Amino acid sequence: MLMNVPTVLTRLPSPTAATNILVICAITLIGPSCDGVSGPDNNPPRLRNIADMSIAAGVTREVDITAVDVDGDALTLSIVGNPGFLSLQDITQTGDTATATCVIAPQVAHAGTAVGRIQVTDGRGGEHSTSFTVEAIAPESGNWRASPEFGDMVFAVGSQRATITDISFVFLSWPCGGVTRDGGAETSNPDGWPISRGRFTIETSYSGTGLTMTVAGRFDSDEAASGTWTADSYGTICSGEWQAVRDVGGGGYSPSLSLWMSPDYGQVDGVLGHSWRRNGTVTFEIDNGPDGSVDYQRTGTANSEGNVNFRDYEQGAPFTVAEGDIVRMYDDVTVVEYYAEYLTLDYVDLANDILSGSAREGTELDVRVFNPAYPFPGGPSLTVVADANDSWSADFGGIIDIVADSEGWVSTQGWPGKTTIGWRLPLAGT
Repeated sequence: MLMNVPTVLTRLPSPTAATNILVICAITLIGPSCDGVSGPDNNPPRLRNIADMSIAAGVTREVDITAVDVDGDALTLSIVGNPGFLSLQDITQTGDTATATCVIAPQVAHAGTAVGRIQVTDGRGGEHSTSFTVEAIAPESGNWRASPEFGDMVFAVGSQRATITDISFVFLSWPCGGVTRDGGAETSNPDGWPISRGRFTIETSYSGTGLTMTVAGRFDSDEAASGTWTADSYGTICSGEWQAVRDVGGGGYSPSLSLWMSPDYGQVDGVLGHSWRRNGTVTFEIDNGPDGSVDYQRTGTANSEGNVNFRDYEQGAPFTVAEGDIVRMYDDVTVVEYYAEYLTLDYVDLANDILSGSAREGTELDVRVFNPAYPFPGGPSLTVVADANDSWSADFGGIIDIVADSEGWVSTQGWPGKTTIGWRLPLAGT
């Protein structure tokens, strides 16, 4: 008897990075009652399942293929779903069993999602197929950062994702070989250090310092790597392990901070950190006295995008920031200091679409407005400079209508620190 077997499709979420290859596993089984043969005298062949796997791009793996036909029919093995890196070799049959070797050899160019499927047929309408998953690992290009015990290490993967183009070290009061080292060193390689089979080794010496650094590693995923480091400092060997992740956005590591103010609140009510090491610990401090002592301190953890926020109404630990105070953020590698600037937003003229306030003479400001017709982030901006009277004014007449529910911000232009006033109408007194 022939039976119609329903097809079951499973939709999986798309992978978040192009280098993870997740292949959907689907097995088609055709039993004696649904093997497509008109007579009852044929048993379809059976393939042994192929296990899912994860391998680095550039690595070749061989998997044994076995199919059995109890009728002893001549079997044909073939690839019916090929992502471009599968091949069958050494196909033979002895008695009722056929064997072959499936060669799996993904390259960096094959990064993505693919499905491989092997099929066996007996020439009499019987068939069986099996699919398997392959996760091919290739590193994303851009900067990668680790924090070994000596301080900080950053290496860059080239655009072709096949070499490392440069590596830098920052030493933080690190003792080795009778020398305590501070500072940084960077080495570039025009030809690149090769990434082969997902692994790499870098050795670099620094003339006049008595130091040779050797870094060996492997890519555990498209955005994570691990390995070991060895330092030869004047004949003394120091060593350890490291784990690295790709830097924020795949680009450079450039932490910054901004003081966030509300004009109605009348003072700084938040300090926001940007582009810090993802999931790393960041310390926030305020020094508001001439003695140089720390008057306020709190720690937080950067999120998966490298951002960390400190609000004065959180954790029962309010703070204030005045003009000239030193606001500081730091992790175990980078310190950002910023002298708080004087800035106010005093009035919004709805009739003439003008914002005005105070800032020290010569301070350059970025002023932005959003309304329902131009919501964030699509509103226009103006650059204005405070005058000799410590006043500033931004005239948006003819550019955008400032209406009852408009909002925006006014920000100083410093880097890596700045002061920002976020506002939303109605303001007190407007």
